[in-house]
Amino acid sequence: WLNGEPLGRLQGMFNPRAFRIEEGLHFHKPNVLVVRLEAPDDAQRFAREHGLTFRFPGEERKQLHTMAQCLFGWDWAPHTVAIGIWQPVFLRYSGNLRLETPRIRTLRVSESAAQIEIRCQLRNLSSRDTSAVLSGEITGKNFTLPPVPFSREIEVAANLQQPVQFSINIEQPRLWWPNGMGEQNLHTLTLQVQAQGEASHAITETFGIREIELAENEAVQAFIESLKKSAGNVCRLGKVVASYPWTFRINGRKMFAKGANWIPIDHLLRLEKSKYRHLLRLAKDAHMNMLRVWGGGLFETDDFYQLCDEYGILTWQDFLSNQDISRLDRDNFLEAAHAAILRLRNHPSLALWCGGNEFDPDDVGSKHTVDALQEMVQELDPQRPFHRASPYMGDDHYWGVWHGQEPYTSYGVVRPFRSEAGVNAFPVPENYRKFTPEERLWPPDQLHIEYHGEQDLHLTHLAKLSRYADEFGISHSIEEFILKGQLYQALANQYNIEFCRTHKFKNSGVLFWQYNDSWPCVSWSLVDWYGTPKPAYYFIKRASRPVHLSADFRSYLWHAGDTLQATLHLHNDTPAALAGVTASYRLLDVAANLLQDGSFSCELGPDQAAPIAEVAWPVPEAYRGRTVFLALQLSDASGQTLSENLYLFAVSREKGASRNLFFSQKNQRYFEIFSELQELPNVQLQCRVPESRIESCKCGTGSFRLALTNPAPHLAFLVHVRQASHSEAISVTLDDNDFSLHPGETKQVTIHLRKQPPEAGTERVKFVISGWNVGQGGFFVDFGSASAEEGNK
Repeated sequence: WLNGEPLGRLQGMFNPRAFRIEEGLHFHKPNVLVVRLEAPDDAQRFAREHGLTFRFPGEERKQLHTMAQCLFGWDWAPHTVAIGIWQPVFLRYSGNLRLETPRIRTLRVSESAAQIEIRCQLRNLSSRDTSAVLSGEITGKNFTLPPVPFSREIEVAANLQQPVQFSINIEQPRLWWPNGMGEQNLHTLTLQVQAQGEASHAITETFGIREIELAENEAVQAFIESLKKSAGNVCRLGKVVASYPWTFRINGRKMFAKGANWIPIDHLLRLEKSKYRHLLRLAKDAHMNMLRVWGGGLFETDDFYQLCDEYGILTWQDFLSNQDISRLDRDNFLEAAHAAILRLRNHPSLALWCGGNEFDPDDVGSKHTVDALQEMVQELDPQRPFHRASPYMGDDHYWGVWHGQEPYTSYGVVRPFRSEAGVNAFPVPENYRKFTPEERLWPPDQLHIEYHGEQDLHLTHLAKLSRYADEFGISHSIEEFILKGQLYQALANQYNIEFCRTHKFKNSGVLFWQYNDSWPCVSWSLVDWYGTPKPAYYFIKRASRPVHLSADFRSYLWHAGDTLQATLHLHNDTPAALAGVTASYRLLDVAANLLQDGSFSCELGPDQAAPIAEVAWPVPEAYRGRTVFLALQLSDASGQTLSENLYLFAVSREKGASRNLFFSQKNQRYFEIFSELQELPNVQLQCRVPESRIESCKCGTGSFRLALTNPAPHLAFLVHVRQASHSEAISVTLDDNDFSLHPGETKQVTIHLRKQPPEAGTERVKFVISGWNVGQGGFFVDFGSASAEEGNK
């Protein structure tokens, strides 16, 4: 209501409304706007029947109008239905002519020229036919471009809207590229309409010049033939024996997709741009070029998409979650989808629309809605591909690892695209303690972990956490238990992406489940709700380097008498050929004894991956029950390290009954296979910080380099550097962490600090260095800007 008069009604959190209010406004005195908020009918009924905190088993969840489904509870989120205004409210004003729904498309692009199509609707709000001049110009937003002007005279009939279209040629275009492939050049389009020489309305849009298309994968027919022999499960491959083209081609160049699945950053929808910036900057730094915006969450905010444009992170936007779509308010949902397409379609980062997550888009209850979605996308945003669902026609949601408790080498199956897979792990110990009472820390409290974990009625979350952590031996503290689970998550995710990269363009991408958290919990995330990366984040970052050396193997558990085998693969995601590089490997035991080594000169063409060498080591009887490390290094012609890697292999002990009740029969053989790691001798690292005072710039940021040296004759395993205590004023990020140091090795780590607000003054920041077998140590730095008095001295 405005000043007591009704304006209208809105239902669904993704269904925007605009009301004409000029007749009801009070000019030169206060106006009163009243909004009444009501829970959806279904939510009110559920609350009456079950209570406000009731959690729905998966098969009973309902898709409620167009609300984010995860707000009604998910295996990683609580049941807290949100009611309120969650996006900005605007007062818009114009003359009688108004510009609406601009659409900017790149029709053709080459190094010498690009053709841009601009469309918009011109609405005449008056009851008179009107002559107008529609003009515009294109400029560079984050680079210098001389303005490209254009204009047209047009007649607009009374009380009608009329489409207007321009075709603009831009010479020597500056293209937009995904992260790691080139620059993220952004353009600004300004449109203005004038009548009788006076401006009536103007709009501004940001866009990028780029082409995106999907190409067929290599060896796709072999994949389809394998499907015919064993049809896929709906949660793994979908029900259709076929494959979409899954290779993204940007500006004519193929791209291997490296990224993760994105969920809402906060369950109470506190969607601060600073948190978006922190999370997306971490994704960019980890070489990610794609995020899948999961369908049970949000049509993400303008802040999210603007930052993805800036950072070169392509986005895959789902429409739906895996619920019974037949119960959906179809008209309400399609209205929300229509609004989302119009709002997001000009973002160069938006790469793909998808019908939704883990449902059959061709069943009786879903087909009608998904067909309508597909038609809508083809009409409103024809430049982007639409996939009916995920998994569907070639993309894989593989959950044998974690839910099936399989070893991570089960990821070693080629699929055209892996759009979901992950392993669950705790956040870092200091963050787990923030939402866990002391008395529930150790031994792990099952109900607490279930509530902050999978919410499984069969209470299997702790069992699965234990299954994977206990490969490294029985834990005696919560810190030890967390570290072992995080290590398995890191190794599993590293293997997954390296295997997919090894089969590049047979597999064209991997998106981990999941990137972030919506509340403090125990989940599959790479970065927890507090914004702290888990070790898996850094393992993936290293495994995603454009130039990389990896090992592919069928098992990490071997037996005496076997020949331990691994194939070394060289990866090159750059447009330039690799030449004059040297790949080397060393096979070591826990005591740092050299078991085998080798070195190879190699080269590789652009955008390729290829095997370069084989490792074969006959496992002697004396190594029964032992652990072996495979260390890799890739160096350029000057000897500079381009990539380094470390893998763990176990040699089975004598057969014996498992002492772990959580283990299923098929996984007993993995129990405590890496227990020898607990015998690694303790290491005290040497730490060098060039300066104890770090000066911040005007925006409140600064950085320094930390040098860590391992003086011991054995490995320093899983070295971890952290800020000692949480600070509201100081935030810290590291360019690398959770790495290992060989005897005598030194590693430089760049640490970035940000002070908010960036006012004058200095704060002391303490850092702690620890690790698997690293004695805890630390150091201080003073960070901040000099005061005015200090500046005068």
